[in-house]
Amino acid sequence: AQAIRKNGRVVLAMDFRDYAELEGGEPIYPREEFKDAAAGLGVSSCLPDEADNVVRRMHPGYREHPSLAWAAAILTGLSAEQQQSRLVEPRWLSYPSSLEQLRRISFSDALLQEPGVFSNKVVFIGGSPRTKVEGAQADEFATPFSRWHGAPQPGVIIQAVSFLNLVRGNWLERFPPLVEMVMILLPAILFAVLLAQVRPWLG
Repeated sequence: AQAIRKNGRVVLAMDFRDYAELEGGEPIYPREEFKDAAAGLGVSSCLPDEADNVVRRMHPGYREHPSLAWAAAILTGLSAEQQQSRLVEPRWLSYPSSLEQLRRISFSDALLQEPGVFSNKVVFIGGSPRTKVEGAQADEFATPFSRWHGAPQPGVIIQAVSFLNLVRGNWLERFPPLVEMVMILLPAILFAVLLAQVRPWLG
């Protein structure tokens, strides 16, 4: 707690438990001495897609509790305009071409680095769970690349990607429903017209 207070720019993860079938939820804070020492708190949840459990959307957090990535971005000077749009505009994650671009270092090795190696850097600290406890929520999530590039990613990587999207302003945005409908219908009509001009077996 003393080290967190001395640093002055530490954002701690917190949990948020939604009430089943009710509006709202319950924030679950870190221990009081850590909470009081931190510069901010952020919800560590991710948003897996209900269809295939792939995380594509950035978690904005809740009304009074931003997500961990948002809390960290706000601390680094995110504009007031972006902060106001946190719960209004859905943002879709723009993953780097390779998640290996995000430098990872084990906690034990971090303690052996030269002084100042983490200066002027944003560091996300989290686990990379491998052992699953029955009934426990696993902190691993599938990404759009999981099918081709191996294992799911720990939640801390999802938060780091979300943070980079926010500070760089390079998140993805979904087309309006009308535009999506046109993009689907136009090729369908085009193929229907073209295929009607050829013999059935070729069509």
